[in-house]
Amino acid sequence: MQHLRTLTEVIGQDEFDRNIIPQLTQLSTDKIWRVKLALISFMPELAQFLDTSLFKDRLESVIMSLMSDSVF
Repeated sequence: MQHLRTLTEVIGQDEFDRNIIPQLTQLSTDKIWRVKLALISFMPELAQFLDTSLFKDRLESVIMSLMSDSVF
């Protein structure tokens, strides 16, 4: 998660959208709560360097599901 910004700069936002965002979406449903915590903790930084429309279109639903996730 720490190096996604660098990865985006190297591969570009189109490749990030095609290859990384689906992986982030999959991680948002992981059974390990710490994985989901790491993902939601990184979202503000991710929002800073991704295109606003890309972030809203592809990751808004992920954020909403993570925020309503109940941990038992």
